[in-house]
Amino acid sequence: VIEAEDVIAADRGGTSDPYAIVEFRGIKKQTKVIKKTLTPKWNETFQFEIGKPSGVLTIDLFDHDVSLFGKHDFLGQAEVNVSNLALEAVFQEWMALNPREGKMEIV
Repeated sequence: VIEAEDVIAADRGGTSDPYAIVEFRGIKKQTKVIKKTLTPKWNETFQFEIGKPSGVLTIDLFDHDVSLFGKHDFLGQAEVNVSNLALEAVFQEWMALNPREGKMEIV
């Protein structure tokens, strides 16, 4: 997960504290939280055992909230259909964050 742009401002100050949760076949991994930005840069790498190239890798973007209720705001989602990827190839693409505004770069 490299970075995101045009992320929705979910906090009162006109920014967000974005982080991403990457999920593949029930295994979840999380980026660090980047405070007060609409253009977070994570540059984080996660590895998953793929085996047969099938399934969907999901990246959910959230705004980290420190509140009594503990509910983090959903900022959007990107999906990569792993069965469409070539073995040993590098996937790098800007993907729209659905159903919200913004985009995310994934490698």
